[in-house]
Order: sequence, then C-alpha cells, then structure tokens
Amino acid sequence: MAKKSKLGELISRKVKEKRIPVKEFAAMIGMKKGNYYRVLEKESLDVSFLLKLSGLLDIPLELLLDQIPGYRDHSVTVTTSGDSNQVNTTVGGYGNAAITALEAELSACRELVRAKDTIIKLLEDSNVK
Repeated sequence: MAKKSKLGELISRKVKEKRIPVKEFAAMIGMKKGNYYRVLEKESLDVSFLLKLSGLLDIPLELLLDQIPGYRDHSVTVTTSGDSNQVNTTVGGYGNAAITALEAELSACRELVRAKDTIIKLLEDSNVK
C-alpha cells in the first residue's frame, strides 16, 4: 500500500478508534477494502464523501477539510458594496464551495435532529399506552 495522506491518516485512525473492521467500514461507505485503502492515499475527496465520513466517524467536517493541503492557505475576505448591503464572500480561497459544504453539513445535522425528535416522540407515545 502507498503512503497515506494526512486526510487518510485521520480517517484510518478514527476507524481504528471505533474498532470497526476495515472490510466492514469499506462496506459502510459503499466500497471494497482495496478501494478504501486507495481512498486513504488521496489528498482530497468530494465534499459529499467527506460529509458521509464525518457522520460515520463523528469527525467535524471542518477537521476533515483541514487535512486537505492548501485548504487554509487562502484568507477569508468579505467586501460590502456601498449602501446596498451586498456582501461578497470568499472562504478558504474556494469561493462558495466552503460555504456550500457547511450548509450541507448543517442541513444533514438538521435532518438528524428531526429524525431523533421523531424517535423520541414515538418512544414517548409508546410509554403513554
């Protein structure tokens, strides 16, 4: 196996910490064991895949993004346009990509909260009877 990337090291460490067998974790993310090892070598991954890993391994998305070379090499800039209150933002040098990733993570978190609220209600209703 080739050398793991910084991102791959973090993923691998979290899988070990959670004591998930590699073959099982690979299946959880929809791939075979060999492909999982190839993923660990990559310097960056799709945001949707990072979101999936974030949820499965309880790793904040931001921590995963920080492992990608160059992610933090760009400054955050905010400019306003006169009295019109128009704001243009560039985050991490990737424009709206970082904002979109954070919005997707927030949306996924909201979904989880709604699902948990439903489960709690169902449990409460079943205990009332």
